[in-house]
Amino acid sequence: MKQLKDQLEEKLPWLFSELGFRIASYSYDPASFGNSVAVLDSDAFRLRLTRDRGITVADVASLSDREEWLGFPYVWEMIFGETPEPTLEGYGPLIRQGFGAFTEALGPKYSQTKELYDQRAKERLKRLEKYSARRGKMFGPTPRFAIGQILTNPFGWALGWALLTPILWLFLSAKRPS
Repeated sequence: MKQLKDQLEEKLPWLFSELGFRIASYSYDPASFGNSVAVLDSDAFRLRLTRDRGITVADVASLSDREEWLGFPYVWEMIFGETPEPTLEGYGPLIRQGFGAFTEALGPKYSQTKELYDQRAKERLKRLEKYSARRGKMFGPTPRFAIGQILTNPFGWALGWALLTPILWLFLSAKRPS
């Protein structure tokens, strides 16, 4: 698999020629599934693309806070109200299309963008914790109807076993015609 830097130059040359991005740094590890990182700088904002086990992730950073990387899909969603496709080919056209909006969100409006980004990150974390807590229970929430409450507790299991055992015994001991 090619380095991400080479793929960018091959598939998205306009990043450099039209939008003025420059490759600030890159890495490539062929022994680790071809993992690769490319950090691009422009006069407007920074862009980092990471390929890990074949999945490409994009992050952006303001020039005023160069090491505070924000997830590209989340910033895109904040600006445009939709979530992009997580591939190099999916991100490329969006970078071109949203360049002006990203320049403003990561430039003059960076403090508002960062505040909203952090707020939404907290909301996503709360939803994840709530979902994880529900998934952690053996049976999830107890059903609200009576039979569900009976069948999802130890008494219900014992009752079910007591009712099914004679039926199974009759079935298994029945004589079969020869």
